[in-house]
Amino acid sequence: MKEFIFIILNGFADWEAAFLSAALNVREFSTGYAVKYASIDKEIKISTGGLKVIPHMTIDEISDEVSGIVLVGSYNWRKLDNEISGKIINLVKKFKNNGKVVGAICDAARYLAVNGILNDCRHTVNDFEEIKNSEKYTNHKNFIYTDIDSVIDGKMVTATGTGAICFAANVMRALGDISEKNINFFYDMYTLGYPKAMENFNKADKINYEIVEINEKTIIGLKERIKDDNDTMFKKIADLWDNLFKEERILKNNRRINDNYTGVYYNYIMDDRLEYDNLVGCEIFDENGEIYKNIMKINIPSGKYAKFKILGDPKKILAEFWGNLDGYLKERNLERSFNYDFEEYIGGNGFDNVEIHIYIGIK
Repeated sequence: MKEFIFIILNGFADWEAAFLSAALNVREFSTGYAVKYASIDKEIKISTGGLKVIPHMTIDEISDEVSGIVLVGSYNWRKLDNEISGKIINLVKKFKNNGKVVGAICDAARYLAVNGILNDCRHTVNDFEEIKNSEKYTNHKNFIYTDIDSVIDGKMVTATGTGAICFAANVMRALGDISEKNINFFYDMYTLGYPKAMENFNKADKINYEIVEINEKTIIGLKERIKDDNDTMFKKIADLWDNLFKEERILKNNRRINDNYTGVYYNYIMDDRLEYDNLVGCEIFDENGEIYKNIMKINIPSGKYAKFKILGDPKKILAEFWGNLDGYLKERNLERSFNYDFEEYIGGNGFDNVEIHIYIGIK
């Protein structure tokens, strides 16, 4: 049985631990975890809501073998004496260095930030103004503002005090042994309600998938550089498709192989955010014909791809598919190559019910 430890102080925000602790203890979501609570001593700790908890252990008794720790929000993170604070910071550093999961929510995330623990990862806190001028905090560029979401970066997960549900889901992801299907069921249940969560859960089994070897494909179209940033990426991609449908030199090209449209993702770079080239266009016969000004031509390389088939309104189903892709691959023990990925929109279907074939390059 694997152990997962919640570190609590007096005045801890009980709801911030409740979703995750329940998910780890309920076998419908996960299996094999024993949830325990630790604190600076074994005296009763009283939560914001009046819940009284007797810690299982002190922070000195936390084993190196536990799977992860979460620091639960409390205003008392601001009141620790230097000796106790030093022990907790050293514990967190040890867990980070050993590749274990570390989570911090609400004021506990602020506590890690002002102690320099978040200087090497993307993160969030309740209020950036409270940390930006802290002496030990140097990672302004990787702060991410969010109200209800949490931020996951490898094994580190942070969240604001209003992000407990998303925080729980991301800690489950960081653990690495809970299926994305189960994590999504957990998240949907608390955000969409049980009937819709169960509908989505059952639908997840119906993703049509196979491993295929493809020959090289030649695509002509329009290209844009995309940064994985919700503020701009969706508009850039939408504008790119809008411009394609105005471009008769592509749509009516006499070398087109079929009536399908193709969206290609390539030239990936992972810095603080994922960046890639997105080309939208059509497949053509690879002949030495003229390529018009401002029209790009690329070759999708031959090789092994995971091919998924989905059907529906692209505006709805594509965001859902790409959001769940890591889970789909993980459940099938597939590793993404980040070389070329592409979508084929099969001709002959109405816009609200498009058949889309999605090819993910795999190793």
